[in-house]
Amino acid sequence: MLVFLYLFFITFSEPQTIHGHIKDQSGNPLAGVRIDMNHCKTFSDNNGDFTIKSATENCQIRFSAIGYTTNIQSVKALQHELNVFLKEQSPEISQQP
Repeated sequence: MLVFLYLFFITFSEPQTIHGHIKDQSGNPLAGVRIDMNHCKTFSDNNGDFTIKSATENCQIRFSAIGYTTNIQSVKALQHELNVFLKEQSPEISQQP
């Protein structure tokens, strides 16, 4: 029983590498999206691809880009791939008196 609990703890708490792809609502890859997790940050490449290391179960990864709504994803146990879609922000209409 102790061996099982030890293996369970090791499996679900070890840092893991997450690979993924970021697209807009139309399915086009998004380059330069900022990806934040704890104190780590990186950006998606020209193809919308990214890799982030040291992700642990239940950590949250934040995806943000100018003109798009921020998307926050939680990492699940043994997850190694994460595909993200960012939604364009609606332009705010300023009302003048």
